[in-house]
Amino acid sequence: MCNVKRLHVLFKQKYNKIDSNHNKDFPSAFIDDFLYEAALDYVDIFGSSDQKKAQKYGFEVTQQRIDMLSTLVVDIHDGENPLLPINEISEYGFRKYEFELGTQEKPYMKKVRLYAGSSCGFINIDLEQHGDLNIVLTDAYQKPSTKWRRLVGVIKKTSNLNKSSLFVYSDNELTGLYGEYIKRPNKPFFGGYDTLEYLNGDVLYPSATSSPIDIDIPDTYCDLLVDIAVQNVSGNLKDYNHTNYLQQKSLNTI
Repeated sequence: MCNVKRLHVLFKQKYNKIDSNHNKDFPSAFIDDFLYEAALDYVDIFGSSDQKKAQKYGFEVTQQRIDMLSTLVVDIHDGENPLLPINEISEYGFRKYEFELGTQEKPYMKKVRLYAGSSCGFINIDLEQHGDLNIVLTDAYQKPSTKWRRLVGVIKKTSNLNKSSLFVYSDNELTGLYGEYIKRPNKPFFGGYDTLEYLNGDVLYPSATSSPIDIDIPDTYCDLLVDIAVQNVSGNLKDYNHTNYLQQKSLNTI
């Protein structure tokens, strides 16, 4: 877990390192936002082998990323109990199941692995692009078949809420969904101020009297998280000295 107080200190140290404290300080709310943006980039880079984004920061994505995301991996199912569908309709001649991914406490960000239970045992789910779905579902060699242990899925907005759902196409009944996903990292909160969400009436978000919130990324990589945050801010402010320095430093980190 990356302590938010320590992250703020590191951010200020790293951002001012080259220019000898030339840069003015940022409000705590701004630094919290910078750190959260960096945490999302961290998951994008190491959670999906995003080589394009990795190259932006000078990272080489390796197997080490498994350890880097260990605190964010969440089971979809509860022990031996699968996640049950919230909806089932017929589409393209197949059963279409909807499984809502993530919870209020552990919102979904990226999938790790997905498989469903059926009368033929457990079957992995092949995720398809939205634009390819109609082709896949009508192709004899790609369409769902529990006999051939093939299920087709697509992730998109939940039918009744602004969340993510997995829609699975099958030619037979499914008993439920299993697997793991990467949850969205905690949004950090330094404390001492009212968040915009709280000021807009959402009492579930932190206020000036709330306790600090840390980022749930392994301690080993807190320094790397701050490097990403500093590089983002430096790039946005066209601070090329910082950007070049951090890119070179990052090459020796991963």
